[in-house]
Amino acid sequence: MKCTYCGNTNLKKLDDNGPFPFWVDNGYDGAGRLRLNNCEVYICTSCGHFEFFSAQYAAEIKAAKQFNDSTMELISDLEGKRDALINREFNPEPYEKEIEKLEKEINTLKSLSVSGRDLKIREEALAENKRILETKFDSKTQNEIKRLNAEIENLRRQLK
Repeated sequence: MKCTYCGNTNLKKLDDNGPFPFWVDNGYDGAGRLRLNNCEVYICTSCGHFEFFSAQYAAEIKAAKQFNDSTMELISDLEGKRDALINREFNPEPYEKEIEKLEKEINTLKSLSVSGRDLKIREEALAENKRILETKFDSKTQNEIKRLNAEIENLRRQLK
């Protein structure tokens, strides 16, 4: 190791419990010792410059950066999916086919004098498909966009 101030290699490690020439005001009794958690301190015996090293803190910073990078990549992917849904052109064909199929099923059930739950479910599905076709607005797509937005916001809150 070299001193970053003078370039000499005359560095001496200070004891963890030994005297350290820095004091800070702790606001209570006027002075307190500077605490260095997970940090090694060296002094250059040539110029008196102090060097601080913390491999653990460096590892924590590196891990946080990797987490943020992978999270930002995931956010970018989700934003791409969301934007594709937002910009997707409405295709009426699947709704028209579903309406046609449901109308046939309803007519068949009515001709067989079937009523009740089976008929009601199909009539509600028919009404929903007609509404989607009329408004060109699919609530499933809108719900997926909302879900993606919520997931993106949740990931952004997790960034460090």
